[in-house]
Amino acid sequence: MRHIKTAATRFALRGLLLAATIVAAIPFSKGATGFYSYSYVPEANLYKVRLTPEFRAQLDKSTGGRLATWATGDPVPDFDHSYTDGMHGSLAFSLDSLFYGLENMQEIDLTSMHTHDVTVMSNLFWNCRSMRKVNLSHLDTRRVTDMNHMFYLCESLTEIDLSSFDTRQVTDMSYMLCCCSALQSLQLGNGFKTPAVTTMRNMLWGCRSLTHVNLSTLDTHAVTDMSGMLGYCASLSSANLSNFDTRQVTNMSEMLAGCSQLSTIDLSSFDTRRVTDMSYMLKGCASLSTLDLSKIDTHAVINMFEMLEGCKSLKRVNLNGFDTRQVADMRYMIENCDSLLFLDLNSFTLCAPQELRGMLAGTCSASATSQPMPGIAANAAQASVLNDPAVTQINLAALQFDSVSAANRGAFYTYTYDSVAGVCHVGLAPGFKAQLNRAAGGYYTDGTLQWLNNDPLPDFNHYSGDGQHGRRNYSLAGLLAGLDKMEKADLSQMRTTGVTDLSAMLEMCHAVKSVDFTGWETESVTDVRNMFAGCVSLNGLNLSPLNLPVSADMRGMFSNTCTGNTTAVPYECQAATQELARLFNDSSVTGINLSCMRFNEQSAVNDIKASPQSAAPIFYDLRGVRVPNPEPGQVYITSRGEKIVYKQ
Repeated sequence: MRHIKTAATRFALRGLLLAATIVAAIPFSKGATGFYSYSYVPEANLYKVRLTPEFRAQLDKSTGGRLATWATGDPVPDFDHSYTDGMHGSLAFSLDSLFYGLENMQEIDLTSMHTHDVTVMSNLFWNCRSMRKVNLSHLDTRRVTDMNHMFYLCESLTEIDLSSFDTRQVTDMSYMLCCCSALQSLQLGNGFKTPAVTTMRNMLWGCRSLTHVNLSTLDTHAVTDMSGMLGYCASLSSANLSNFDTRQVTNMSEMLAGCSQLSTIDLSSFDTRRVTDMSYMLKGCASLSTLDLSKIDTHAVINMFEMLEGCKSLKRVNLNGFDTRQVADMRYMIENCDSLLFLDLNSFTLCAPQELRGMLAGTCSASATSQPMPGIAANAAQASVLNDPAVTQINLAALQFDSVSAANRGAFYTYTYDSVAGVCHVGLAPGFKAQLNRAAGGYYTDGTLQWLNNDPLPDFNHYSGDGQHGRRNYSLAGLLAGLDKMEKADLSQMRTTGVTDLSAMLEMCHAVKSVDFTGWETESVTDVRNMFAGCVSLNGLNLSPLNLPVSADMRGMFSNTCTGNTTAVPYECQAATQELARLFNDSSVTGINLSCMRFNEQSAVNDIKASPQSAAPIFYDLRGVRVPNPEPGQVYITSRGEKIVYKQ
């Protein structure tokens, strides 16, 4: 059947026809079957372009000292070809597997190939193992919908520039750069947007030489599969995934597995409400020392097989809030996390014992303590399952689980009720205190010794077995006193309703530099004597969360506090009210050294003194702290009583 070409098509492909006229000048022979074959695929309404066997053999040859290369001017497909089976609507072409398996091809320059009618580029360079350079700067990808396996197994490619790609129509990027093991540089330009992509499965899997990649242009709102996306990028030192929209994702299996150089990863922005598979998700992330997964929604997850296996440097992992009621497989979930120093599985609902096999094998085994590290389970029955070596392969010399109430009562805190005073005294259990204060290899170490906001907290609903005693009053007197190795205390999660006594709470904590009291309720506190006495390393204090009664006993509250200050001016500290600031600054009462530290007397919004309308306003932040140099765009309260957004 005669094929009728349109004028528009002939004009659009004029460059290709020009390239075809110079075939005689290149070192390839056309052969009996030509360079390309074209076959129409009715169900897809496109033409599939292939290399002829003779041309493929020539391209993959490396003889006589000539490298196997494709240069500008080499034969390109004739997208205006006279097909024998007629015109089938608008022209569309597939380059699927066009260069597949050309294992000796070392360079490809496609600047003379015009691809504005191409819709499929899947498997384009699959298994071009020797390809070191590829020039794609002139490829037109505006109509392309499929790029899966496009560069799969291009093991010699060290750099690739995709900044000219327009990927707005692409729906499939699975395995796109998978196993490009030598790839060190990947450029994704502003046109590399992905609003239609639904799968990024194994997209960069095995790019083990890639140290950095900018994924900020990716639009992932339609993606359902991110499994293996960055798996085994073993040299990747950082990964900013904060722009990822994961609301449609159902599969995160192996997503970051084998990223052994990642020292930190923030997944707090992930919305994982639809995810069902988290198996191998962070397996082998051997450089992670801390990991906060408390914001991860796991209510739909079925599979957690080997989720954290081999995270050998992991000392702290926050799994608070994990909903595991649907999980059917937790085998080897936390296996070989041998540096873990504490494990709270309080929120876990355990699956059948056979699906917990090896869950804790090798966990906490690096602990050099004389007693096992404590773990927390939801109840005694679950603690018993976790403590069964035949099931979880736990090493009971390194780690033992107990239920929440027992852990709080024995492993971490003591509770002694004083029936005369009507107060329950809360203290640290001796073992817990020793672990908190260990200088090296200890319980809460991470470069420096710290108490972080997901550490075990007192149970303020607990009494030591002698019943309910009316109004709940608690004393934290001396709770952390003498922990002279602890450098930071984030106590923001400690709920203190009913606490009346904070005296000597941090006394003689010589190394502590900062304390966070955000969220504390202190309206009932009557005693703060010597609370910070001897805290010589403190570099300031924000006590604005502590709205103490002015009648509280403050004697010696700051004796020998901040004396390590070597600056010419005292540290500026914050108090909740002007009156409290005045009381704190009274050295005859609190023992404060005003040359080392001084509380701000304009520290509460309620105490801001109004200035005349004619006077220049004074600016305060929302805590009431005076701001000498306000910044444009920030919210302030003025001395005129106005809440404003500052404009320069």
